[in-house]
Amino acid sequence: MSLILRLFLAHARQQKVRLALTLTAMIAAIGVVLWVVSAYEKIASKFEDQTANFVGAYEVFVIPTELDDQLSPELLTALENDRMIAAVNPVAQFRMSIRRVGPPPEGAGPPGRGMGRMGPTIVGTNSLEPRYELSDGRWLKEDATDEAVISSGIAKTLTVRPGDSIEIVDKEKRPSSFTVVGVVEQVDDVEFAMMRTKGGAPGGTNRGPASLATYIPMSAVEPLTGSAPAINLAELRLDAALKMDKLEQKVASVADNAELLRPADIQAKIAGGFEAEGARKQAYFVTALSILASAFIIFTTLSMGVNERARQLAVLRAVGLRRMQVASLVVTEALALALFGWLGGLLGGWLLLQALASATPQLFPDGVALGGASVLLTGCCSLFGALLASIFPIWKATRISPLEAMAPLQVAPGGFRSYGAIGLVSLLLIAINPLLVYLPGLPETLRFALVLLVGAPATIVGFILLAPLFVLVVEKIFSPVVATVMRLQNNLVQTQLSANMWRSAGIAASLMLGLGLYTATQVWGWSMLSGFLPGRWTPDVIVKFDPGLPVETVEKVRQTEGVLADQFLSVAVEQTKLVGDPLKSREKDSAVRQDNVCLIGLDAAAGLGGDSPLFRLEFVQGTREEAIAKLQQGRYCILPDTFQRLAGLNVGDKVGFIPPSDPDNPVEYEIAGIAAMPGSNWITKTTGLRRNSVRTAGLAFASERQVRDDFKLPNREFFWLNVASGVTAEQLQERLQTLVASSRGGGRPNGETGPGREAAARGESTRQPPVAAAAGPPARGPGRGRGRGGRDGPVQVSSIKDVRDSMRSRAGAAINAMGWLPLITLVVVSLGIVNTIAASVRARRWEFGVLRAVGLKRFGLSRLVLSEALLIGAVASLLSLAFGVVVGWSCLGLVRYVSNAWFEGVATSLIIPWTSLWFGYALTFVLCTIAALWPAISAGRTEPLTLLQAGRAAT
Repeated sequence: MSLILRLFLAHARQQKVRLALTLTAMIAAIGVVLWVVSAYEKIASKFEDQTANFVGAYEVFVIPTELDDQLSPELLTALENDRMIAAVNPVAQFRMSIRRVGPPPEGAGPPGRGMGRMGPTIVGTNSLEPRYELSDGRWLKEDATDEAVISSGIAKTLTVRPGDSIEIVDKEKRPSSFTVVGVVEQVDDVEFAMMRTKGGAPGGTNRGPASLATYIPMSAVEPLTGSAPAINLAELRLDAALKMDKLEQKVASVADNAELLRPADIQAKIAGGFEAEGARKQAYFVTALSILASAFIIFTTLSMGVNERARQLAVLRAVGLRRMQVASLVVTEALALALFGWLGGLLGGWLLLQALASATPQLFPDGVALGGASVLLTGCCSLFGALLASIFPIWKATRISPLEAMAPLQVAPGGFRSYGAIGLVSLLLIAINPLLVYLPGLPETLRFALVLLVGAPATIVGFILLAPLFVLVVEKIFSPVVATVMRLQNNLVQTQLSANMWRSAGIAASLMLGLGLYTATQVWGWSMLSGFLPGRWTPDVIVKFDPGLPVETVEKVRQTEGVLADQFLSVAVEQTKLVGDPLKSREKDSAVRQDNVCLIGLDAAAGLGGDSPLFRLEFVQGTREEAIAKLQQGRYCILPDTFQRLAGLNVGDKVGFIPPSDPDNPVEYEIAGIAAMPGSNWITKTTGLRRNSVRTAGLAFASERQVRDDFKLPNREFFWLNVASGVTAEQLQERLQTLVASSRGGGRPNGETGPGREAAARGESTRQPPVAAAAGPPARGPGRGRGRGGRDGPVQVSSIKDVRDSMRSRAGAAINAMGWLPLITLVVVSLGIVNTIAASVRARRWEFGVLRAVGLKRFGLSRLVLSEALLIGAVASLLSLAFGVVVGWSCLGLVRYVSNAWFEGVATSLIIPWTSLWFGYALTFVLCTIAALWPAISAGRTEPLTLLQAGRAAT
């Protein structure tokens, strides 16, 4: 056995408890990585199966390159005449609303809400076989004209089964009846991944095969749309000999507006979907976190070992041990900790996964397994953490002189001046990352690379170097407080940390790793939410009547119980496209880079004038008085400040709007003012203001009379108002529904046609589920309940306060979910506190023996050790708060400008959410106190003579 190995084993036998605690912490860190990475591997293992399920009975698809385009007849003919293509199925896909005919079956419960805002895709096809597997009924017959097959999601939402009837409703609200003859399986998760906008958010349109769909015969398409079917998808089944690149060349040679959608493309979309992308990023994040945690844990252990064995190492150097052998001893200890921590982590993580699979088998239908990526990443975490942690201890150990064997050299702790100089260097390092994030003019790719490779490491190193200065500040300010609380003399407490500066700074920096990142996630999350949270610049309630009310009914709405009559406005609303796409959404869309706005027509004097205006807009350009005067003249408008930042538009410029009812005759408005409208984008999402598109750039204001004239809006459909204190959205909706029913004699809305009205004439039930309304997966935003904008009847009441509260609640849950990994890291690293405080006790045994000898009682000595833990908690808390705010602020800019284009243009402000942070900081003090209990009790129970003898032997 080599000399280095024998020395390591001797030290391990001497420090069994310390090594056991270190290994426990390492095992916990590796186990967390194994858990998260295994979860991602589980998701990734399904990619191929999900792709095969989504492709269905076909192998490849031809789609137009532009969303609104269609495939040319020449291309379809060329594909059909190619002998290497076994089957070609041209498909026409388009959006229309559907609804059930007649009441649902008894016991069916309330109708579901699973089809979003724009309804399912209607698929016209001549195929004699289904793309997806039938779960009930049969497929369309060849000569059928009024049959339909629906996906399982529609069947569940509308409680429809084969034999029932549905209506497909066109844009003019004319229904066409179809008999459901079959139900096919629906591939929800894949279609959700396929629906991504250019900016990266979900909610776009899937140009490939639709899964949430109603299949009808191709012959029924023209009666529905009023024009010949627009073929925008060709489903192909290929001969085995046909190469995909040959097919791609053929398509490109015939048509320049078409492209292939291959299984590989679909799989790439799935891999980049929200679920997979979130799991992958979480795996990367926790791996990096574990490497740092492992490094700090091993660093603390090695540093303590070097400090405590300084005389021993000096003796070994005096008898001939070379510097390289000393370094090898430290490296051997680090690698041993890494190896056993890795193996223990694999075993512990595996047992945890097995326990989870046994407790929740529905989440692990195929069982659990350790993939190669899990084993490799956990091994890398241990190895890199160990090597990183051993650098400074190796340097320190090899600098020990043989002369120190005679008498250890005492190193006086530095003062404010020396640590202040280090602090100045650390501030310069900390400033690098924010400078890289917010410096204008840097290309995005270069900025991201510099932040990742230079900025982030500089921030971590900077705060580690700043820790000693925080130690001195905390001792100076908080030691009197701690001394008073613990009933100790201040001169005993005020040097608890600085006497062993780098040990104290090291453990504070270790705790910062978890607590600081927890702070950063909270600061970043709540700051990002601020850009979407509806501000308090509007009245609180939006009421929508479908269809609108005649003018003479407006006063009845104003006088409804609970409505504040003097804080009430009838508004005209149209979601209108912009002429020329000034926000350049076609190049790079985002939450506010869209090709349309929700134009709000209002009485300018009533809505914007007075000492307490209903709309409390903060003008960035122009004034409120000037804007009111111009809006009263005619075609003037007020735009959000995003138009100034992203489009360069200013007061006096003109912007064109395209009326949906007359797209060939756009109207032009001059900008009367630019105003800040925080959250206007989200207000439109949950209140029914988005009438024609899933996304919008926000709100714009103009004259009510002008908007009604330009966009043909005679009826009063929307009202914006405030209500009396205590009146809820549910109560107001009930009162307004009663008002509508009484004004219409209890019948259905005026002008409504279709089987529902005919059924009412026959005395049958007219209960209808809500019309399906959106593309893609179920909408996940707030405000979908009856009280926050129910869509069950002719009245929809939306409280912006409820929307705001719901957003805070949902966002808070998501932000807290992001914080659990840093908190777990905090718990893992806290195991190292036990080692640190135990080492501190051992290093001061002579001092403690003297204190006991001159009269300090057992409990007093225990309180002194606990005071050190409280001071470490204070240092870690202040350091983590500074670290978290800086990192959260940097991430705020990084997300807005670099890593996620979807947030470009969203105005966010730095928010420190104190009410959300208290748990992490309270947990830190609890962990520090628990970690100090055993060393404190042990020190208090030791006799003074034993302490004096042990302390003398150590020197």
